[in-house]
This record gives sequence, structure tokens and C-alpha cells, in this order.
Amino acid sequence: MNNNNNMKIIIMRLVVSFMIISTAFSRRTLRTGTLLRAMEEEQVIPAPVTAAPVTAAPVTVAPVDAASGLPCSDITTLEGEILEHPLTKCCSNSDCEAGKRCKNLNYYLKCIEAPYFTSYYPEVCNEEPIPGGRCGAPAVPKRQPDCIPEEDIDRDVFGHGMSSCLLNAQCDRGVKCRVIAGIFTACDNLNYFNETYPEICDGETPITP
Repeated sequence: MNNNNNMKIIIMRLVVSFMIISTAFSRRTLRTGTLLRAMEEEQVIPAPVTAAPVTAAPVTVAPVDAASGLPCSDITTLEGEILEHPLTKCCSNSDCEAGKRCKNLNYYLKCIEAPYFTSYYPEVCNEEPIPGGRCGAPAVPKRQPDCIPEEDIDRDVFGHGMSSCLLNAQCDRGVKCRVIAGIFTACDNLNYFNETYPEICDGETPITP
């Protein structure tokens, strides 16, 4: 009888202990869940980062000749040799007749029919002349180099494969025989090098190379 009572007491104690443990575990789980939810609710979600807009630096593009697609030629940047060239006949597009444009032919400016040479020579950018510019101003005359006596010329110059004259008389009337860069001689038919290379001083008989 006592044994049965003891067994019942032990079982009841085990049941009570289990219930106490279960209750404590449930409360702990509840607290943990509540804490987690509170942490989720209080969690700060970072705002999306918006990159600052990037503004590209402005690019300066030369105006384009509508007829040719080539950038027009800025007359203010051209060399003086072009602006003051004796063949330069215009300084702006308004200097040309109707249907023509002032085009940069690399060595001088000239009024050319608008449809011509559109893929090779650009027109100037300015429609009107630019005050105070060098364009059209008379070039400062250069001193023509003194003639060089035939006897002072190295024999190798006359013997050069490109030499074509020994004195002025061997060139056309009025054309000078010049020593080109001290290397060879040539008849300057267009008088293009009159300010650059000396002519051979006139002589009656050329010296044999």
C-alpha cells in the first residue's frame, strides 16, 4: 500500500516538474519571439543610394560646312602666309559673288562655286569680314637673295641628277636658274622661289660640271 502511494507521489512530482519546465520553455520562447519581432520592427532599412547625376564637360565642336560636312575653317587661326598670300581673294563668304563661298585651298583663300571641292576644301566660318584681321593685308615684302656666281657653286650641284640648268640663259625668257637648297639647280618657271633661293648670276658661258 505504501509502495503504491510512494509511486503516485513520484509520478505526480514528475508531472508537476514537466509542467513547470514546459511553462518556462514556452515563456522563454515567447519572449524570444517577441524580442525578435521587436528587433525586426526597429530595424532601420537604409534608404536607397541615389548617385549624383554626372554632368559631362561641354565639348566645343567646330561648325560644320553644311555643303561638305567638313568643319569650317576658322580664319582667326590661319597662318599669316595664307591670309597675306597674293592669291588670297576673300576674307569672308560675303566677299564672294552669289553662289560662291570663300574656301581655304590650304595655301590661300579663294571664292569657289559652292558645290565644287566640297570634300576637299572647307569654307571659312565667318560670313562677314573680321575687323582688324590680317586677312587681305599686304604681305611684308621680303628681300630677294643675291645671285650667286657660277664659280662659287659646288660642282656636285651641277652634277646632281635633278639639276636642269647651268645658267639663266638655259631657261625660258625671263625665268631664272636657281640653286635649290644648295643641292641642285632648276628653272623657276613660276618665279615661286624668288624670295627663297638665289639665282645664278648671269654669265655668257656655263662652266662644265
